[in-house]
Amino acid sequence: MSFILDALKKAERDRLRDEKFEIEDFTSPVWELNNITPITSKKLIFQISLVLIICCLGVLILVSVTLKDGLLDDEIVDTTAAFLPDGFAPETTLRAGVHTENSSKIMLPSVPNILITGSIFLSDGSKSNRVFIDDRALRVGDLVDSNWMIESIAVDAVVLRFDDHTTRIAYPGL
Repeated sequence: MSFILDALKKAERDRLRDEKFEIEDFTSPVWELNNITPITSKKLIFQISLVLIICCLGVLILVSVTLKDGLLDDEIVDTTAAFLPDGFAPETTLRAGVHTENSSKIMLPSVPNILITGSIFLSDGSKSNRVFIDDRALRVGDLVDSNWMIESIAVDAVVLRFDDHTTRIAYPGL
């Protein structure tokens, strides 16, 4: 029996000599789940703070842009007021094809004399399309003067409408 125990001890020594690393004891207190202590690192706190600051800045920028766009829309919406007096624009007369005793005349206001200072065109029919006339930013549906309304904004021109009459005004420099 001692021969067997001596052989086992020798085998254990040989094995330990061949293997340089030690196997941890799985029953040691290191492996107990109750001894887990939370580790808060300064780097983790910094990263979470940085993400929160970036999110707050993003929300502030979004709110700022939304309010600014809303204010711009409020400035543009009120187009019911006449910008030019009714008698200011020279009137042109068109004779109707049918003549009666009193020849009828259709009074058509002349195309307004406007200075297009710029435009923003994103796509056909976009609500964000704008045309800058003098010092005003106008969009489709806004009145240029007391008679003419912007019907559409294109890449190279703006189309104005008065009743059934339309006119296309090209942007300067095109």
